[in-house]
Amino acid sequence: MQYLNFADRHQNDKIEETLILIDESPTMDKTDYKPSRLDAGREASVKLIETKAKKFPNDKIGVIAFNKSAHIRHLPIALGSGIKSLVNSFGKNISYDCGTDFTAALQAAQAIFTNNAIKKTGTSGFLANFFLEPSESKINRNDNVTRRIIMLTDGMHNGRGNPLDAAQKLKNAGVIIDCIGIAGSRNEVDEDLLRHIASFDNNGVPRYCFIDDTINLITKFQSLSCHIKAV
Repeated sequence: MQYLNFADRHQNDKIEETLILIDESPTMDKTDYKPSRLDAGREASVKLIETKAKKFPNDKIGVIAFNKSAHIRHLPIALGSGIKSLVNSFGKNISYDCGTDFTAALQAAQAIFTNNAIKKTGTSGFLANFFLEPSESKINRNDNVTRRIIMLTDGMHNGRGNPLDAAQKLKNAGVIIDCIGIAGSRNEVDEDLLRHIASFDNNGVPRYCFIDDTINLITKFQSLSCHIKAV
């Protein structure tokens, strides 16, 4: 299925539930993005939240950070009431564990979308880890809810499992996946894998892009605040 951005609120009564998956592996501290890749990713994510809150206050956003494992920063919350706590969730730091596990991040998203995410408060006071319950349930399709993932990374998958399998389960359930690569150069990012993880747009092009500066990254995230409809 293909998708396009759709910004007119009056023609689209759907609610979107979006999960931001942000890479927090050690390389995200590099300063080829100013002030750093991680800070650029956080700034772009906050702009997305702020822009989307003005357009669609009933939409929900959640945040997952990942390195060698996944960490739920914030479960999805309506923007009209939860924007402050969402923005604050980007100010928390987790211990940098070497590794970049796309599978863990995507499975954490699945756990949230199937209501199988188990809340476990970490020492810093935010939601830390998750697990899938033994009886893995399916994502329920809902004509009034569009589920989306925005995945930001500066590297390559070097974790467990096959992220393509995890991504396909999500896409089969109607979840739309946007992937964004950032780094000093394209060869630092596994673009081929990210293209295969991503959904397709209305032209049959993978919803993946590489962005090499902070301003364009923020612009891209703001564009993702628009609603999407299937074509």
